[in-house]
Amino acid sequence: MASFACLILLAAGWRRWAAKGSSLAEQAVAPAITATATLVLFGTGLRGAMAEYLPGGINDDNFTDAGLFVLFMLHDTAPWFAWWGVLLVAALFVALAFKSRVVPPWLGVISALVLLPPIVVMAGSGAVAGAGFVAPLWLAVASITVALRGLPGAA
Repeated sequence: MASFACLILLAAGWRRWAAKGSSLAEQAVAPAITATATLVLFGTGLRGAMAEYLPGGINDDNFTDAGLFVLFMLHDTAPWFAWWGVLLVAALFVALAFKSRVVPPWLGVISALVLLPPIVVMAGSGAVAGAGFVAPLWLAVASITVALRGLPGAA
């Protein structure tokens, strides 16, 4: 829930800053972060559902085994695929680093490198979990960089 709140605040801050910008990449960052926040909330909500409907929960007789299996599969994958929105932001940062120079070039290079493993794994196997491993780390580095450096034109 804390990551949901932080992502929403980050999206709002970026939206405020990007109101001054005109590039599509600048305008797309906030919606991508908002999508991630929504999916993170969805994944967190599934944890509550699992606690309620699994054996021993207060409504443990509400689902068939097949229904519980679906709930479990969603619970197992949602926290991972939720982070693809942040990987979209990493891709946007590549453009923002090299086309408009809004973010430092070294962050553009790191952003491009972070994208490679999860995209290769997804393309090769269909597994989407890689986003959940690298995106939160990339987001921390990118957020600290932007917080310390600021953005051009930010007040």
